[in-house]
Amino acid sequence: MSRLCVSVDFLDVSEAALRLASESLEPPFRVGALKRSTLAAFTSLGAQYDIVYSAFGFTTVPRGKVHAALRNFLSALRPGGLGFIAAFTEQSHDARFFAMYHAEKAKMVGSSESTASSVPLPTFAEQICDALSASGASYNVNVTSHVTEVDASVPGALESYLHGVAMDDGMSLDTMMSNASLGSYLTSCVSGDALRARHAVTRTNAFTVNSNMLK
Repeated sequence: MSRLCVSVDFLDVSEAALRLASESLEPPFRVGALKRSTLAAFTSLGAQYDIVYSAFGFTTVPRGKVHAALRNFLSALRPGGLGFIAAFTEQSHDARFFAMYHAEKAKMVGSSESTASSVPLPTFAEQICDALSASGASYNVNVTSHVTEVDASVPGALESYLHGVAMDDGMSLDTMMSNASLGSYLTSCVSGDALRARHAVTRTNAFTVNSNMLK
């Protein structure tokens, strides 16, 4: 009797992230190819995957490129394949903090320009669902809650996390905490020695893939 073996390819812009992800697999899963690229730039060698899974990978895709990224995502699926996308909604901590951080930073430097002129707006679940609808893909949505916990007692951990959410490191943690809006918001998220960021997570399953979606 043959044993089940599932080959898994990984996609990320970070070599370190690819390595860590590949080391996490356990049987029946085995490491296939490690592909270093963004979702918007990635092109598959034909429809070769039974399942394509993205866990918050669309967040860093600029909104102007979400349709191209989704096209690449769908084109990698075999007909009848299953696509799974997990993404934060616009009501989540990431979306709220990103908008607040860049609004306050613009005030500090005396700029009236929108954040879009300097930092591409992240893509959240709402934009992904719109793009899926436009593509003609059949999908359903499940919204759940999620809490990210960051140990504020570890030097640099909270600042590094917040810089990642903001996609910018121009404001130190001390500066954030001394800002009336950011400081008040972050203080409301802290309990004990940890910051607890609450998210609403949309899990989207795209089912039907046919050639008409990819034209």
